[in-house]
Amino acid sequence: MIRNSSIDLAKLICAILIYCLHSGVAQNFSPVFHSVLENGIFRIGVPFFFIVTGYYFFNNVKTAADLYRWCKGVLLIYIFWMAVYFPFYFNKTVFTYVFGYWHLWYLMALLLGGGVLYAIKEWKHSFVMVVVIAISGVLIQYERSIANIDNLLVGRLISHDYFTRSFLFFALPYLYFGWVINKYNLKNRIDKKIAMLMLFFSFALVVAEAALQPFLIVNQSFTRDLLFSNMVFVPLLLIACLVYVLEIDNKKTRLLRDLSAVIFLIHPLAIMISNNSGLVSYRIVLQIALMLILILLTFCTKKYLKFIF
Repeated sequence: MIRNSSIDLAKLICAILIYCLHSGVAQNFSPVFHSVLENGIFRIGVPFFFIVTGYYFFNNVKTAADLYRWCKGVLLIYIFWMAVYFPFYFNKTVFTYVFGYWHLWYLMALLLGGGVLYAIKEWKHSFVMVVVIAISGVLIQYERSIANIDNLLVGRLISHDYFTRSFLFFALPYLYFGWVINKYNLKNRIDKKIAMLMLFFSFALVVAEAALQPFLIVNQSFTRDLLFSNMVFVPLLLIACLVYVLEIDNKKTRLLRDLSAVIFLIHPLAIMISNNSGLVSYRIVLQIALMLILILLTFCTKKYLKFIF
């Protein structure tokens, strides 16, 4: 398959944004700028990963046999990396074993979300249903962060981050949006200049929504993975990548794709090792050095275990 260099470069940038989110590089900034980065720009990465997968899902998963192969591939990656991170979660709850440790929730959400997408993709009213689910996820997330509902039954139900950081409220909507963009060939239905104007405007909405959060949020203990503005910006970002394709040969753009996957999979390992080293002043430098080493090790392992990313 011919790779799209713009998509793969954007995925690499998004993987770096996810690392920045988890490493806490924005923690020393002012509350508003910290929120713009950590609750806004850095939160673009995971939705973009999902929507790109949904875009390729349209071509790659047509039959039940295709779905089986796709699910098998995702599951093998999940099992391998859960084994790698096992020393860090062996004493956690069963929930962690089933739905993933730290960032690996993404793979389980991807697996389940892909299965649901395959089941509903041809339903007549599936688009409306998915949009309602997406909006509901953001509303629930804001509700628990703004209102004090800890003592209510519903509060206890939605108090866990993984209630919204899930295959239903997170993975499925963006997978479906990517699938729709491919099915209806939206890249050829939107004028390039209008698409770029809408992209910049929607990015401003992401920044604005994140900047407002310090003034709205009451309960800071909850993460805010989902943004209303991302439901506009992320699809437009994918369309922009489809419209403006960089001139990079297929081998190099595949390397960009692989790097984005490896950085996403190994960066928590580098963060945890550096945090336990005691070298606080050189934390970021040590993390980057460890990531470079782990990237090389992962690519070397790929020669023997083809399924690891």
